[in-house]
Parts: sequence; structure tokens; C-alpha cells
Amino acid sequence: MNKLPQPPRYPLNMHNNTRRRSVTYQSCPNAGAKKGVSLLKAIPEYTVTKLSEEYQITSWKILENSIFNLIQQLNSEDKIKEIKKKILRLNIMRGRGILCKCVMDAQLASTGNTYIYALFIALIYDQIPTIGELILIRCLKQFKNASKTKDKCVLLASVLFISYLISYDVVSPLVVVKLLKIFIKIPSQDSVDATFVLLNTCGYKLDEHNKKDLNKIVNNVHNKSVYDMRFAKKIRRMVQIIMRTVSLNGLKFRGPIISRSPLNIFSGKKIKPDYSLDSYSYDPDYEANEHMYSLFRDQILDNDIKDEYILMYDHNTYGVGRNILSDQQISN
Repeated sequence: MNKLPQPPRYPLNMHNNTRRRSVTYQSCPNAGAKKGVSLLKAIPEYTVTKLSEEYQITSWKILENSIFNLIQQLNSEDKIKEIKKKILRLNIMRGRGILCKCVMDAQLASTGNTYIYALFIALIYDQIPTIGELILIRCLKQFKNASKTKDKCVLLASVLFISYLISYDVVSPLVVVKLLKIFIKIPSQDSVDATFVLLNTCGYKLDEHNKKDLNKIVNNVHNKSVYDMRFAKKIRRMVQIIMRTVSLNGLKFRGPIISRSPLNIFSGKKIKPDYSLDSYSYDPDYEANEHMYSLFRDQILDNDIKDEYILMYDHNTYGVGRNILSDQQISN
């Protein structure tokens, strides 16, 4: 019995004049001594379509690693503008949940650098306001959870981050008054400490109208018999002392000029932190959304090198060099 012939190799038509498409792997150049290789190398070129689940999952992992490693480098004021440009080359509209999570985790681990993270968010907020709104909502949610669990470290870290966001005009000073109402309603030593952090950091941002609101709050303490008067009096005295000297506190903050109006979102409303944005979800309009962001990126980075698009920072070469893929390589 005759054996069946072997199936033809890819491509199927070997006898026409069409050029055979080779399987190429995309790598990241300029990565130092040990070049980092893109995660996309695991997918042969002829099987990659941007609507495939495989491609989008891999791209998501690369985006996640890129944002994480860039935020890890954000440890001084000198690097803020450089990191901001690199972050904006990534599609942070798609990765805004990861960006907010990484910034908040870094701030919680290093509260001494809170002003750096707040200044970074202020610069991003001026370009993409939805990111400033999301991080404020998550800070308020973190504050509410810490108040319930009585986690003082997380509570004070949340208040400190919000205070610096107010100092850099991302958040409205009206939030100070609303937060202080919460501290007065549930007076404790944690409330006293949080009041000091809040007013000492951004008290100078309060105008005359806000100061009148504060005076009304602290002067009505005696009318609330359910309050712990010992802590309530401490808060009132602290407000009075700090508000006499807030003009001095404002001298150390010289933030960027923000063209957008400050946010006035507060935890009294139902807020949605959208934690689902932190994980991968399939996008049927992937190519269109990527194209729209590329147009936006070219517009805000018009003086920058437009063909550079940072995809991934390899952990082995972190701090040595950077891994860059061009838009032409990605589109192949």
C-alpha cells in the first residue's frame, strides 16, 4: 500500500514567487551588557494578531512591568520630568490602574518621598486628568478602610498624600474642611495626628472662606455632647495655632503651574476605585485604542523622539540601560 505524502511545510505554496515569511523575534536593544528580550519573542510573528488573546495578554504584562520599574526609579525630584516623559510613551490610559497602584504602594513604603510622588501625579494630571481623579478616589478609599480598621500608619500616609495633592493644586482645599469634619466627629489621638499632618502640609492653601468654615467646625465642638471633649479640644487648639502660622508653611512648596481646576471628590459620596483596572481584560478595539493613544502621545511629546516607545525594563539590566522598541517593530 502506498504511503501518503508528507504534508507541505509552511508556507503552503512553495512554488510561487511569493517571498517566504520568516519567523522573527522582537528584542529590546540598548539594554546594556545583558540585553533584555521582549516577552513577545515567545509568539512567532506569523501567529501574532493584535486582536488575539495571546498578544494582548503579553502586551499587558510588558506594560505592567514597564510601569512598575519606572515608578521604582522615581526617588528624587531630578528624575520626575524624565520619568514622566517615559511614562507618557506608554499607554497609561490602558494601564492607569497599574500606575495608581504602583504610585500608592511606593508612597506607602516611603512616606518621606510623598512630595515626589504627588508632584509626579500633578504633572500627569495636567495631561491626563482621569489619572489624578482615580488616585484621589483610591486615596480616599484607603483612608476610609484605614479608619475602620484603625490602621494608623496607612491612615496618616493617605492623609499625607492627599495633603500634598492639595498643595500641588490637584485637589481642592475644600477637601481639608470635609476631612476635618470627620476627625472632629470621631476624635481620637489618630484624629489629632491626622489633623496636624493635614493642616501643617496644606493649611496655607485655605482661603478666607475656608478658614471661616474651619472656625465654625471647631467652635461648635462644645455643642456636641457625644464627642470625646479631650481630643476635640486638642484638635480645636491645633487648628487655631496652625492657622496663625500657615503663611510660613507655604514657603516650602513651589509646585508646577496646573492649567486644570482642582478636584473636589470626597468620600461622602459613593466612590468607585475601579480596582478591575489593575488586571488584564480583553479589548476588542485594541488597535483603534492604541492608535488613538499614539496620536495623543505624539501631540504631547512633540519635541521628543517619536519613534521611541518604552515597552519593558528587564530586571537583570535595571539601572544599567533601557530597553526600547520602536513603533515600527511593534506594528510588525
